[in-house]
Amino acid sequence: MVNERGKDERKKPSNLHRVIKFYETHAKDYDKDYEEDNWRLYDDLTWFFMAPFLPAMDPNTDAPLVLDAGGGTGKWSLKLAKLGYRVVCADISPQMLDQAKAKATAEGLLGKVEFKQLDVRHMPEIPDNSCDLVLAVGDVISYALDEDLVVSELFRVCKPGGTCIASVDNTFSLLVMEIKSERWELLDDLLATRTTDFSSPHPVKTFLPADLRALFEHHGFVVEHMAGKPVITNTIARRVRRLKLEQHYKELLELEKRFGADPAFIGQGGHLQVAAIKKLRQ
Repeated sequence: MVNERGKDERKKPSNLHRVIKFYETHAKDYDKDYEEDNWRLYDDLTWFFMAPFLPAMDPNTDAPLVLDAGGGTGKWSLKLAKLGYRVVCADISPQMLDQAKAKATAEGLLGKVEFKQLDVRHMPEIPDNSCDLVLAVGDVISYALDEDLVVSELFRVCKPGGTCIASVDNTFSLLVMEIKSERWELLDDLLATRTTDFSSPHPVKTFLPADLRALFEHHGFVVEHMAGKPVITNTIARRVRRLKLEQHYKELLELEKRFGADPAFIGQGGHLQVAAIKKLRQ
């Protein structure tokens, strides 16, 4: 993107240097931090709301190409590779990619996933209109802070007729956390900028459902589906949530599946997930 003075403004200063620094020291233990039932529930919901939008397989053509932007340690890249998709796992952190490569090697998938160290705001290595499915799940958009640059790139690399599935941190969830922690001095800034560093070692951009829809529509996508993850379990006090999940995981998961995409519940999700289509050329 070139301004009137001929300068490239695509890679403006952002949050990514903090993210890179964080994962330099946390990559090796990253997966261990997400082994508890609370995150198992989050992953099960991510897949439940993602699965209906996976590209169809055609045995007479090459498998669909998936870009897993912000793919980290390869959780979704490897799962999709096992299903037969061609996958590019892209991440800003070389340490996270090293973990993903090690897992791919252990699972016999190293030749089925291509790993690239990329800045999701600017991915010239990925051609225009080349990916059948583009993922940006987790916090890649929220961590980058430059949400317009990120989503414009997701749109650029997505094929016409292809799908982008992304998730972000929910403003409502962070607002409640700040109130519970008596951090009243942070509320005005969160509501004005949608940004906070309350629960993270670096600033995080948050979104309300209307914000997320408007962001994707502004860049040309047609929003097909939105969901909150989770919308019920996250309302249970932390001191008893783990026990409830241990005792009633199946029941809670079914409730989340039932109500996660209900417009009356989406806005209270810990994270928001969107599935959006890049329309075919007219």
